[in-house]
Amino acid sequence: MSKFLNADDTVDLIKSGVGALDEKNNYRQIDFPATPPQQGSVYIWVTIPQKNYTVNFNYFAGTTGDLFSINWGDGSVVETITATQASGVGALQHTYKYKGQCVVEIIVINTSSNTTRIGGGTDSTQVLTPATIIDKIAFNTIGRSLRDFAFYNATNLTEVQLQTENANYGFNAKKVFSGCTKLSKFQGTGLSLPVFIDNTSTPDNTGEFFGNCQQLNELSVMCEFGVPKALTYNCRGLKKLTIKSAYNQDAATKIENMAFYQCDNLQEIHFENFTNPPTLGTNVFYPSSVLDNLIIYVPKGTLATWKAATGWSTYADRIVEEGAFDKLSTTGGALTGDVTTTNTTFTSTSLVTKQYVDDTIANLNANATQY
Repeated sequence: MSKFLNADDTVDLIKSGVGALDEKNNYRQIDFPATPPQQGSVYIWVTIPQKNYTVNFNYFAGTTGDLFSINWGDGSVVETITATQASGVGALQHTYKYKGQCVVEIIVINTSSNTTRIGGGTDSTQVLTPATIIDKIAFNTIGRSLRDFAFYNATNLTEVQLQTENANYGFNAKKVFSGCTKLSKFQGTGLSLPVFIDNTSTPDNTGEFFGNCQQLNELSVMCEFGVPKALTYNCRGLKKLTIKSAYNQDAATKIENMAFYQCDNLQEIHFENFTNPPTLGTNVFYPSSVLDNLIIYVPKGTLATWKAATGWSTYADRIVEEGAFDKLSTTGGALTGDVTTTNTTFTSTSLVTKQYVDDTIANLNANATQY
């Protein structure tokens, strides 16, 4: 039976790369998360399947002069590489002597800009290859850190944690986590941190950021300029999605084509920091089953605008103001509270079933029979 490390041992193991072994001469299991990574670093939990196993490090780049250190987590010498050297396939190779779990620590040193990145390769040159060894990731990175195919088809990745807001994001990036079919948690530590997605120059080409992440249940994203194409493509386990317009209100002006394609278990979409609805691309809610249980929550005071907007008017019966149901309560069997939704019909069996929510408590009690 493996000897598990306590929290302090885990931190020491990651920081020193001592490569502690259990009684079977396997690398010891390491708790997640051990401790928040230092600013400008990434921890990548990997499982080495056999002895003498070679791993490639690809595409971790930045401005000329930036340095990166790579601790392979097995007690070997920590390596340093420049941004220029790191920008390519097989920038580094490492052979693990034993099997088991290690944590690869990548640290950005002396960075002078926001152009550091993970990824930017192809669908066969992810940050670490083979990508199937990746179990979990903890980010505390800086700059435009997530690029094309960074963790594409990391089919054993189950959890991602972010440490800082507005600093862990994709820049014109596609398929960053696409194909991570076991990914079920994507969250901040101690608070809800959205992943920042900036698709400035080619918003229609930054597709499938989370494509086919079918075990992802809840997700929060912050978007600048637009919601990327096929953002949650085929994420059939997704139930709650929050989209926040970055920086200024209405900075995200468009939802690109097929953004929520085949998310047919989606129950809630919350739009934050919007005064005007973004323009809708084609097949955003496709097929129609995506709408079966969906309620679209919009900021208070904007309901009429969203319901009347081009494209959105089609879904008017699905749109409510944020907090529309928060203040409802029962006293002696009667509903009390503030109702801000007027004359809206719902057909979802999970929320309000075939009833009208009117603009007065009296009408609500008269008409509603199931909540």
